[in-house]
Amino acid sequence: MFSCTDSKSAPVGPRLPHTIATSTVVPYGDTFAVVGGKFGGLGSQLQDTVYIYNPKRPGWDLLKNRLGKKRDAALNVAVPKEFFPPC
Repeated sequence: MFSCTDSKSAPVGPRLPHTIATSTVVPYGDTFAVVGGKFGGLGSQLQDTVYIYNPKRPGWDLLKNRLGKKRDAALNVAVPKEFFPPC
């Protein structure tokens, strides 16, 4: 993770607890989540995990809830909230 505001440096953020290949990054409230993928690299089994970046610590929180199906390389498309009816 890095900030694009300073082009002279790109500080590295906290590492995930595992090497995760082919995961998907999605917006989550005021932060983001890393979902699915394969632990340990390309030859590993698919995962159903969801890690949320916690900027207050900073670090990663593994959610107890899991994906309904193990997956990797999922498509992430931002949909404006105006597309959804009010609750």
